[in-house]
Amino acid sequence: MEPATIVALSSMAGILITVLGAMGLLGRTVRRRWAAALDHCIAELGLARVPATRPAGVDGAEGHFGRTRLRVEVGQDPGQSSLETWCVAMGDVPTDLELYPETFRASVGKLVRGRDIEVGDRAFDDRVVVRGADEAVVRALLDAPTRALIMEAPRLGLRVADGIVRLSRPGMARKPEELLALARLALALGQALGTPDLPGRLAQAALTDPDDDRALAACLARLARPPADAFLVEASTEAASGAVRLMTARRRGVDGVTAARALAVDGRQPMARRAEALALMHQLRARDVASIGRALLAEGPVEAGTGRVLMLLREAGALPDAPTLTALVDAAGPATRLALATCFNLTGGEAPLLALLDDADDDVAAEAARGLGQHGTVAAVPALLARARRGRIGAICQDAVDEIQKQIKGVRGSLAVVADQARGALSAADAEEGEG
Repeated sequence: MEPATIVALSSMAGILITVLGAMGLLGRTVRRRWAAALDHCIAELGLARVPATRPAGVDGAEGHFGRTRLRVEVGQDPGQSSLETWCVAMGDVPTDLELYPETFRASVGKLVRGRDIEVGDRAFDDRVVVRGADEAVVRALLDAPTRALIMEAPRLGLRVADGIVRLSRPGMARKPEELLALARLALALGQALGTPDLPGRLAQAALTDPDDDRALAACLARLARPPADAFLVEASTEAASGAVRLMTARRRGVDGVTAARALAVDGRQPMARRAEALALMHQLRARDVASIGRALLAEGPVEAGTGRVLMLLREAGALPDAPTLTALVDAAGPATRLALATCFNLTGGEAPLLALLDDADDDVAAEAARGLGQHGTVAAVPALLARARRGRIGAICQDAVDEIQKQIKGVRGSLAVVADQARGALSAADAEEGEG
């Protein structure tokens, strides 16, 4: 071998030995600093040391905090070559609950496995993927304080699955305060996501969530976990969701009439829900259904639920007078006018039915025509014949005229005269239009 080559190989060997020595020194330094950080964590949290295991070859620590077990260690995921610092908490975390950061890979996973559960917190839903078997339970566990903890964790390698909460960071943690903060956060998450006080968490969600669907789901889940009598009473009077108040008042039976009355007069609730509360009062034979129903109509606005109130007043024998009913029609929007027409079809009221007969919507006018066929008088015939000329409800209007004729006995001649006069006037009008 040439002398130059020998010199070069010797130099390379020297460099390699130096590098390996430096790496060994660095490794020992990293392990020493990990040990110091771990000692600090053990002292602050009262953990017990766990002897070194492979693959890291360094000690770990663990401890029990009530029903939650905390483990601090250096680990390595299958198929990975690099070591990580792990802080793991386990205990009462539901085994079906999954949490992990929102990433491109997670987004692709949604396409395969379906959408994750959203809790209604935009910032949280955008950053964390949530899965679980019972959405009501998951949302109850992910209350505002727990979400605030989790929002600190996505950058710390958050993963919750199989009843285990794990936070991780690359390599061995070497700063004592950093490792302690990671361990404390993992412990706090493990305790927050545990289920010992699940009934209380569900009750809190049912009472405070203003979203009807989420609150109802939490309420039903809470009611399925006895004892629930005290919660039932509280929910019927104190829940932020009117839907929860109504459902729990109904479940209380006769004891729920006071809660139903409070909901019926609550001006913050939509008319449809107040009408449902009034219907519950009527079912429970409350004495003030008529007075509250009339107050609802006077208060307005006329919207979904107004027709239900009218039906209840009819059953109570307390329908308002014709001018009041006609005023309701004048104030109603398009969607509500059909409901009112259906209601007056059953309750009667020629004046409001005539007002609805002139509606541009054929469905509304058809319902009004049917109502006039049942409750109309001779005076309704000209309007029915006139409306028959517009839209596609001519046959329905003619049927209504025939029904009026059947119901009027002894005045058929009068009806015929009115009908003939109306038809004559319409024919004359057609002739004038033709000449024009």
